[in-house]
Amino acid sequence: MNDTATATRTEKMDPATLINMEEPRPKGKREAYVMLCKIVEGLDDTEDKGRKAKLSSLLRYFETNPKARAGKDAFAWMAQAVSTDKTRLALTVVSYDDENVVATDGHRLHIMPNTGERRGFYTAQGQPEIEGPTYPNYKQIIPDTTGRARVVLKLAELTVDHVSQGLDVCEICGGLYELKFIKEALAFDGEAVAFIPALFEGVPDGPIALEMGEGRRAFVMPRRRAFVMPRRRA
Repeated sequence: MNDTATATRTEKMDPATLINMEEPRPKGKREAYVMLCKIVEGLDDTEDKGRKAKLSSLLRYFETNPKARAGKDAFAWMAQAVSTDKTRLALTVVSYDDENVVATDGHRLHIMPNTGERRGFYTAQGQPEIEGPTYPNYKQIIPDTTGRARVVLKLAELTVDHVSQGLDVCEICGGLYELKFIKEALAFDGEAVAFIPALFEGVPDGPIALEMGEGRRAFVMPRRRAFVMPRRRA
């Protein structure tokens, strides 16, 4: 039996040695989360009961802390835009086609080039869907940004400008957008080039377009300004 196997069984190897072992390492928090899931699934309930209990406790931490399992990886960035509405099954997956990887919840769209071998549909946790839904034609909602004004948005500079229906909203060049959506779109790169839609009666005429590194793009629909009835004079 090799030293690694012995140390793993007895759990007596010091942390520095474990850290420096030449084993494949996860590239990000999400990959670590997926690796942990596979380890827990492979442990025997009888022989590895104690170890499985400890790892399951760690897995629950990942499960109950989305930021811990998301990390800074491209799939996690995509999965942010997946719908959580179970009545809209077609939007609850990340779609891989021959050109792009796409995720949308109907209010925003995340898209990036598909440079790998994946095809089909995946859950927000990265599990393949055997029978995927008919995915909507996302290309129809991608706006033509020709001639649009451009500004650089920085994640660190985003602030709450309004509160609308209980949601934090930021104002970008006269248009209102849900702050959470803009922040999540910028979370990977820290900034983006924003293509600003024209205003029509005070409301952006279409989604704002955000372009980031490695072909990542996000499109976020605007929010309407709250209409306040004028007070009647006595």
